[in-house]
Amino acid sequence: MPLPEATRQRKELYFKKLSSKKKQVMEKNGNNRKLRVCVATCNRADYSKLAPIMFGIKTEPAFFELDVVVLGSHLIDDYGNTYRMIEQDDFDINTRLHTIVRGEDEAAMVESVGLALV
Repeated sequence: MPLPEATRQRKELYFKKLSSKKKQVMEKNGNNRKLRVCVATCNRADYSKLAPIMFGIKTEPAFFELDVVVLGSHLIDDYGNTYRMIEQDDFDINTRLHTIVRGEDEAAMVESVGLALV
């Protein structure tokens, strides 16, 4: 489920205030390059923690370039294809990595971690 509009606006405002300090430091140092930030998310639980940060990065396109990597249970039908939630929040997904191997045993877990590392 995407964030409600009021929540999204509140989080964007919070990060605009924070980023003004960062902007002052970058202008003082004469640094005009964008900082490229990659956010990797593998399930709804971590996305709910990362979303406010991602919104903050997105509100400052002059200073940041956001790359979103989606992997793990976001891409599995049984878990609801939750990558759609990220798209509904208006983030572009740059990379999709299929890393989950079906199974409940240790071998499947090890293989999943190995795929993620590769």
